[in-house]
Amino acid sequence: MNPANLFVFSLCLALLIVGTSSQKTNKWSLPPVGESVKVQVQVYFDSSVSTNDDSKEEQENKNDPTDTNFTTLFELVQKHFHNELVMTTFEVKSVEMNDKIGVTYGSRSLNASATLDNLKQYAAQTSPTNDTIAYFFTQKPLLQQTSQGDQVDVQYDDLSTFHTFCSRQTSAAVVTYYPEGDYRYYSTAEATARVFGLRKYRNFNWNDFKILLMVFSKCPKSDCSRKCLLGNDQTTP
Repeated sequence: MNPANLFVFSLCLALLIVGTSSQKTNKWSLPPVGESVKVQVQVYFDSSVSTNDDSKEEQENKNDPTDTNFTTLFELVQKHFHNELVMTTFEVKSVEMNDKIGVTYGSRSLNASATLDNLKQYAAQTSPTNDTIAYFFTQKPLLQQTSQGDQVDVQYDDLSTFHTFCSRQTSAAVVTYYPEGDYRYYSTAEATARVFGLRKYRNFNWNDFKILLMVFSKCPKSDCSRKCLLGNDQTTP
């Protein structure tokens, strides 16, 4: 049996065991996945993230985005996925302001898909490992022209590649930056879930976990055969 099928078989077996033991309480649960998987994060942002319409005095009292700001953001993203039993870790490797990535659309907006394409090309030049995700943050509206219906532009909070994590393709996400608020990480988490190959970013089901196990098994230095399925409680023989 090849490794990919073995991983899926292991997951199905574990889910069957969990499901059988859960019948007594009628409560279903899922095992954690991704214990040994690390997401290498490359952050780019444009000048809109560090500019605002406040008074001069208020602007002087505010700090521009720093490594710490984005590290905090991805700590929230990591916590979100851990709460969903996806035990990957996120490490911010670099933070860089870059106004050349965004593709202008109108006077104050960005073309969402064109910006994503530009980000992919830019990120590919850095020769990242396949567990790297490049994120581009902006506070400009992310718009996409539509040719159907009333032809009103569609606005996105985020747009990303799909099912590219730990593959031969570049993983990238264009995300609206929210500096504050309890839910500031939602767009980043949503974009990341799509990069993983998921259609949603919370309330995962068995099929979602099968997808994650297959994806994570292709990551570098992964111990998925031992850890991705069972998490911290698994001991090494």
